[in-house]
Amino acid sequence: MTESLNHSFERHLLGGRFFVSGEPVIVAVSTGVDSMTLLDLLEKLPANKQPNIIVAHVNHELRAQSEIEEKFLYQYCQNHHLELHVTHWPVSDHPSNGIEEAGRHFRYQFFARLMQQTGARVVMTAHHGDDQAETVLMKLVRGDVLTSLRGISAKRPFAQGSLVRPLLPFTKEELRSYAASQHLQWFDDATNDSLSVSRNRYRHRYLPALANENRQVKKHLDQFATDLGDLLDLSNDYCRQLAAKLTSGQYETLALREWQSLPAYSQRVFLRWWLQQAGVTELKRREFQQISVLLTNAAHPQARVSLPGKLVLIKNYQQAYIQKDEQNQNNLVQLSQNVVELGAWYPLGQDQELAVLKTAPGKLDDSGIEIHRMWLAPDQLPLTLRHVADGDHLLLRGGHWQRASRVMIDAHVPKWRRRRQPVLVDAHGVVVWLVGLKLSWFERIANYQNVWQELFLCRRSTKGEPHE
Repeated sequence: MTESLNHSFERHLLGGRFFVSGEPVIVAVSTGVDSMTLLDLLEKLPANKQPNIIVAHVNHELRAQSEIEEKFLYQYCQNHHLELHVTHWPVSDHPSNGIEEAGRHFRYQFFARLMQQTGARVVMTAHHGDDQAETVLMKLVRGDVLTSLRGISAKRPFAQGSLVRPLLPFTKEELRSYAASQHLQWFDDATNDSLSVSRNRYRHRYLPALANENRQVKKHLDQFATDLGDLLDLSNDYCRQLAAKLTSGQYETLALREWQSLPAYSQRVFLRWWLQQAGVTELKRREFQQISVLLTNAAHPQARVSLPGKLVLIKNYQQAYIQKDEQNQNNLVQLSQNVVELGAWYPLGQDQELAVLKTAPGKLDDSGIEIHRMWLAPDQLPLTLRHVADGDHLLLRGGHWQRASRVMIDAHVPKWRRRRQPVLVDAHGVVVWLVGLKLSWFERIANYQNVWQELFLCRRSTKGEPHE
């Protein structure tokens, strides 16, 4: 068993390409049998295949045994020459309700901070095959949407790198047998046996009952999650291809006429995918059905539907789009195609305004002013202030171009704000300033100071400030 599990684990790591040998990898260790087995398996990899192991432990301060576990792990890491990082979740920070989810959030915040601190790009947790089976079964019973039934991913993006679960191919029984054969020390959490926790009921009551019907039920649930994941990946590829025809911008706007021309099953599949791209991930089945009916109902050409996450879906005749609820948009304004008059201030919303001045402002006070000095050729004037449009590009040094949409993505501008991003363009339609984000670079001629005009692009806060 030991040799088989060691070799199977090594082959699985090689096939998954979860990390590069020698690179720092954070291993989440609770001192339970699963995480202690993961740690031991990693330590026993051949030297040329081992990562640089960094042990991360969270003391949740939920029981007296937590202190004993922490001291044990300190001694273990010292004996094995492993780097250890420990943090505490103070009892004073524990919520009265939802403590499991709050604890999980605290752990993963700690892992993300540790990645920045150590430069690691991989975090490993000890989730195994039984966890996968429990998760899939729980979601099936709850009636979760199909896209969530793929269960636990072996690898997914996390913080500045990836979250990896290399024990998913192995059962709890295999891990416990390995730990016993290697005389590993671990600590059992008594709360894992409490049937007041829903996951524990699936673990100790429902899955054993199903195993009486078929001893391979855990394996079959894992295979179901894997097969479904493959189908969903294929579906996502299909939806990305459809998006080129059905959406504009960064998938923000859905062309309803084209979407309605699809077969009903394609409409549903694409609509779920489109909603997920916009951050709508907790939609109930009934709510999804209502949205689907609304978007096909010609009797209601305009509508507004509130969504989870403080989002709102807007239907406007043959278009639909999702944005932050108007109450949370902080007064974003609708810009028309304004030809900019030099010296005049124009409202941008969000308590800001913009001006293009011939001379620099004489007083740089606490009004939050931002100033950019710019020389422009005569044929570039007048300038126009408007919202960013598809196809807008910035000119870079050396004659290269960059899409405005890419600048906004790199700057982590929320999708709901990108469609309202103000931009200053010249008379040729070339972006001069993607306001608040980036300026274009214009190559100057030899005697530009005698021919071109010096201007100052300004943005300031209007919050609490008197207007002239």
